[in-house]
Amino acid sequence: MNRALRLSLTGTELAVTIDLLTEQNPATCELVWDTLPLESIIGHVVVSGGGLWIPTRRIYVGPRVAVRRRPGSVYFYPPMQSICITYGAVSESAFVNEFARVRENDLATLAEIGKHVWDTTIIEPHRRTVRVLVDRVEATAVAA
Repeated sequence: MNRALRLSLTGTELAVTIDLLTEQNPATCELVWDTLPLESIIGHVVVSGGGLWIPTRRIYVGPRVAVRRRPGSVYFYPPMQSICITYGAVSESAFVNEFARVRENDLATLAEIGKHVWDTTIIEPHRRTVRVLVDRVEATAVAA
């Protein structure tokens, strides 16, 4: 069964669909799936490039699927209990625990989300919090 997530920024029309990699990383996929819906904040990394993070209240110490990041990679970062998303170039070379990928046709929107979060939380002199909702996609909306 294909499972997908929908990430949408509260107060905007910016949203992307994320396909879970259930065959490659079943344990992490289940952890995240069982966390949804997740209403949280979304932040931007400051030094390492095009990356976003969404804190969760989940702890994960299970098996990991270590891969190199690329735009669209979605991974769980245990030390920060966060879901992280790469939308552009990053300077870190560490492998990450990828459990999902943003759909190819949503990568441009993901870059818009990254710019919005960067501008709102880092650049603007009066920083604001950006809220995010990550939820399950209805089964009929999941593409094969």
